[in-house]
Amino acid sequence: MGKSYQSSNKELRPIKRTARLQGWKVTETGRSHVKFLPPDKSKPPVFCGVTFSDVRTLKNLKASLRRSGLVLEDV
Repeated sequence: MGKSYQSSNKELRPIKRTARLQGWKVTETGRSHVKFLPPDKSKPPVFCGVTFSDVRTLKNLKASLRRSGLVLEDV
């Protein structure tokens, strides 16, 4: 298995924590990406890089997670 990277992005940590609290499985892929697996298997998984290249990346990630069922009220 590949090397596990830890996210240094402070904006990603609360999202990962919120997802885990809601029953999501959150794993580091080993290639500087994070995989979010929703508890509802009919919803697609969401992948993102551990570093964000621009301002829209975080907003797009949150939108994708919401479409897959994650509730992000205060994150």
